[in-house]
Amino acid sequence: MFGFIGYAIFSPISGALMDHLSTNENETNFRPAFFLFAGLFGIAAFGMLTIDLNFKPPAEKLMKNVISLLKNIELDVLLAVCVASGFLVGCTGNYLFLFLEEIGGTRSLMGLSVTISCLTAIPLLLLSDTIFRKFSIPNVLVFSLFTFVIRLIGYSYITDPNLCLVYESIEANNGALSLTSFMIYATQLGTTSTATSIQGLISATYFGLGAGIGSSVGGVLIGAFGKRVVFRILGVIAFLTGFLYFLFNIFYLRPKANEKITLPLTRLIQV
Repeated sequence: MFGFIGYAIFSPISGALMDHLSTNENETNFRPAFFLFAGLFGIAAFGMLTIDLNFKPPAEKLMKNVISLLKNIELDVLLAVCVASGFLVGCTGNYLFLFLEEIGGTRSLMGLSVTISCLTAIPLLLLSDTIFRKFSIPNVLVFSLFTFVIRLIGYSYITDPNLCLVYESIEANNGALSLTSFMIYATQLGTTSTATSIQGLISATYFGLGAGIGSSVGGVLIGAFGKRVVFRILGVIAFLTGFLYFLFNIFYLRPKANEKITLPLTRLIQV
């Protein structure tokens, strides 16, 4: 949540500084963004030196525990959905601002769009525990993927760059809330000793594998078909991923959860 507060504050500042200090419309001065990043990153690095991170005992037989966790089909499917989500984020995150620039968007507008996205993410993160308890994490992930469909298809049709603020207001569902869902769900499927490793595995599949492939493939697809068509292709991928995970939830996760509830009751009745 605090990270998104930082996003919300400094993204429009960075965009406004670039617009203000760019003397030529055809040449954007990106130096303010780099200097701002370096300064904030230095402050964060200095702050990390004051934090005691020795709050968790080291894991024993770490690799053996992680390998055993990967035999869990529930975690394997979650990782597959995580890769697909990262792929979608990689494709859109790296090329969305280029698309907005093509249709007349300014750097200030791009920064403001990030602020809108972060401001909607903050209450979702504050209420995430309540949301997960009420709707369950698999249902939240399905909903996140379906909102991704709306966002991608919507972007493929807009001609007014200001409309990006409408679609970025729902970005938190398939961004912050989705990533939080992956982290918490994966941790629940693991153990105390493997919690950090399994969260690292989620980050690696989401940002490294999914977003990394998405960045490369997205560039190739955009070069072949153009940004609007690629947004629609990604919308179809998001829909299929959400639909398949919805079926997995209905036919595997729910019966499994019901079995865990009914089995103790059956034993109690037998006693």
